Amino acid sequence: MRQVTPAWKLLMALLSLLLTVFVWQQGLKESFSRPSVAPKLSITQHEMTVVAAPSLPEFIKPIFGANDPESVLKESLLDLPVDKRSERQRLTLALLEQSRDKRRSLLEPSFNNQPLVDLRKALLENVTSTKFSLSTLDEIIDQKYDPLLHQLSCFALGGDNHLCINSSSSKRIALRLLVIQILPILSTLIGIGLLLRQGWMSFRKKNVLWPSLSQIPLSLIDMIILVAGGFVVLGEVVFPSFVIPISGYLIKEVGSPINESLKVFFGYIAMTIPPLIILWQQLGGLKGGFEIPSEGWLQWGVKPLNTAFFKAFQGWLMVMPFVLLSGWLTNVLVGDQGGSNPLIELVLGSNNSIALALLLL
Repeated sequence: MRQVTPAWKLLMALLSLLLTVFVWQQGLKESFSRPSVAPKLSITQHEMTVVAAPSLPEFIKPIFGANDPESVLKESLLDLPVDKRSERQRLTLALLEQSRDKRRSLLEPSFNNQPLVDLRKALLENVTSTKFSLSTLDEIIDQKYDPLLHQLSCFALGGDNHLCINSSSSKRIALRLLVIQILPILSTLIGIGLLLRQGWMSFRKKNVLWPSLSQIPLSLIDMIILVAGGFVVLGEVVFPSFVIPISGYLIKEVGSPINESLKVFFGYIAMTIPPLIILWQQLGGLKGGFEIPSEGWLQWGVKPLNTAFFKAFQGWLMVMPFVLLSGWLTNVLVGDQGGSNPLIELVLGSNNSIALALLLL
């Protein structure tokens, strides 16, 4: 016998759907007004190349533009609108400028970041003098925290390759640069090989069949409430509006960038709790007549654990070629629109392993 959906459930589903359309429409509008991170990604790679260049093999340097990385970085910074340059980018551009008059004009606007203020003062004093003053540079800016600024400042203050180039930092960043470039290419090649293997197995009819899955007996109205009401309205709007301010107060004494990473971490947790509660309530409210699968309604299927993770990793590799192909087609058809996810900027600007681990988790 067909069950009648209560009026309150229909009303809740309709209201959730309308609010979801409004939320997504507002989010889409804000994403268009948010600046793209594509230039920042490019500039970050050029900055890494400047520091890594002394440690890169000669035959690899042309691939990274490492034959004259300072000029490439300077051109990238000049391409940014003046009002979009950060204090650090303004200082970097001044350090790359050979003309003392142009360097002074770039350093004229005041800075707010204290290490940059001190560094600006030291550079302005050096603009009118040829005296080499490197003794206080380590006190102004930590070489491990910002090897690029330390290296460029050292050269600007009159240092030479022996004093200004830190071999350990250069080798470390060179390794990171190689991994960034090689890992996607290697993953794509392996993925293409796995796709060809899968296609051959399908042609020979030797591929393994998917395991049978039991459908969760939820109605269309239940799914609308779960997705629109749980994930969007409660998960993206209502619940984070309470959790994020409270978590922000609790971690206000934690320094940057761990503070920002914890806010993101708690924010994503806040987004997942409401739909999980709704789903738990929906599954618990199912009446008799349904045979519960042996692995439960959600059927995680991670046993044996090693096989499950191996198949998941294999699937990720097989998806990689399609991701790169779709990105390439998008660039060809509509141009490189970049991205506006604020997480990317936080990841790029963080050298803290704990912050990066929180973002990854």
